[in-house]
Amino acid sequence: MSDVAAAALGFFLTVAILSYVLGDNVLFRIAAHLLIGVTAGYLAAVAWQSVLWPQLFGRMLNLMAWLDPALWIPLILVLLMIGRSTPRLSVLSSVPMAFLVGLAAAVAVGGALTGTLIPQIAATAVSLSPVRQSSGAVFFDLESALSNLIILVGTVTTLAYFHFGARPRAGEVPARPFWVAPLARVGEVFLAVAFGALYAGALAASLTALIDRVVFVQQIVGRLLP
Repeated sequence: MSDVAAAALGFFLTVAILSYVLGDNVLFRIAAHLLIGVTAGYLAAVAWQSVLWPQLFGRMLNLMAWLDPALWIPLILVLLMIGRSTPRLSVLSSVPMAFLVGLAAAVAVGGALTGTLIPQIAATAVSLSPVRQSSGAVFFDLESALSNLIILVGTVTTLAYFHFGARPRAGEVPARPFWVAPLARVGEVFLAVAFGALYAGALAASLTALIDRVVFVQQIVGRLLP
């Protein structure tokens, strides 16, 4: 694709997306459908090239591979998944779907443990003492001690905010233990700061992308106009 065609296509898609400011219209729908179609096609191509062909269909060309149970298991799961396309055989797809959901849940839980929970626990296991020692010299590092204290308090109070256990008592409304409520209040502050920072980051990234597209449109229009 030449540079002129790429610039023209980019200009059209940019204007089509920005036209959503005026409300839902045909141009925006065309751009949205193109985005969905290209994304689906790209994912299908990646799945075929990286998974289906080398791990399944490519191995089927080798007669000796048919003796390997590792080939039969994914082949059976794929055939059962095809049954989802017809209402009568859709019940067969419950087996591969259950396998897929269970595997995804295991990967998600494992990723949350190894990538978030365990590192966060390790990050809170820090010294709160301002006294530091390096190369035999003793000095005070109040900034590091304060930072470690904020991390510890933020982690504990945020976990307390998500503590929903309440003991039911006769004639009383179930409530959190008295020592959890104040911790949860502090946890709300840390959550508000965290969500505010995430929102600000997302907004800044969106504004950066918008500015880039507006400058792009301005450059294209400047080239077309005398």
